[in-house]
Amino acid sequence: MAWADLFQGGGLLLGGIVTFFLGLKACGGWDQFQAVNADKLRMVLPADHAGLPWTGVVSGMGIVILYYCGLNQFIVQRNLAAKTLRDGQLGVIFAGALWLLVPFAIVMPGIMSHQLYHEQMTKPDEAFPILIRNLVPHGLRGFMFAAIAGAVISSLASMLNSASTIFTMDVYNRMLDRGASQRRLLVLGRLTTLTLMVIGCLLAPVLDNPKYGGVFQYIQQFQGYIWPGVVAAFAFGMLVPTAPGSAGVAALLCGPVFYALFQWFAPEMHFLIQVALSFQLVLMVMGLITFFKPLDTPRVLPIRDDVDVKTRPEVKAFGGFVILAVVGFYLVFW
Repeated sequence: MAWADLFQGGGLLLGGIVTFFLGLKACGGWDQFQAVNADKLRMVLPADHAGLPWTGVVSGMGIVILYYCGLNQFIVQRNLAAKTLRDGQLGVIFAGALWLLVPFAIVMPGIMSHQLYHEQMTKPDEAFPILIRNLVPHGLRGFMFAAIAGAVISSLASMLNSASTIFTMDVYNRMLDRGASQRRLLVLGRLTTLTLMVIGCLLAPVLDNPKYGGVFQYIQQFQGYIWPGVVAAFAFGMLVPTAPGSAGVAALLCGPVFYALFQWFAPEMHFLIQVALSFQLVLMVMGLITFFKPLDTPRVLPIRDDVDVKTRPEVKAFGGFVILAVVGFYLVFW
């Protein structure tokens, strides 16, 4: 799976960069493209911006990134497969470096597609396919669609595997039937995967409705039910050794409730700000529970003497370079 992800992701990224240069040529060069789309090439947008206000980025984006890169099993299971801590750290940092290419491979081609073919689009999700269909040569076009299909299938397989593993091992085997045989767990895992696949297929046509603002936008907004509680449970649990298990359970239960209340009673508020406020409320609940019912003995994390946990100099250097590159990106596209 690792090699498949490497080739499919690399092909998708390479195809996106090629599409960027083809689109840039069709737009008349960088200067012309920048002049026409100056309002779209901004990292920091006004507080009243409907799509991505700077207030939402500052308050809620950190919670999203911490969940996705540090707590999402889809990412974590790959990192835990690293041979050493150094390999795992460099892998995560390299992934962060690749994200610096995403604006050029995906975001800007979408802007170019709107500039060149906006009359052909009926919804945002059509931007990239229309650009590929009109600009990319036939051979490369097939390669790109194959890379996209491969990346989607690989990502879907990984997500289904993660969801099935969590339900089978962490919910069923741990909470419902500790003595379950391996065969039963295997069958249950396969049935869970099939069930989730069917649910996804039934939901996909519904999400095609323009009122959701595109599939990506809907998925991001829907995950707000997950982010605040999960991130609060992990962060508070790691930083407060006396936090009881009930505080973590309360976080997982309260997070979706608080976010749903904001979605229902304050729909005009950007969802990232709703995530940030929900996160703060969950932390308050956890703090109150810990204040009134702390653990008698602070929890101590186990120490693995057989694992080298020292961060190597090259890891720090590479990480610092990526951080400086992100800062530079913000300065250029402020």
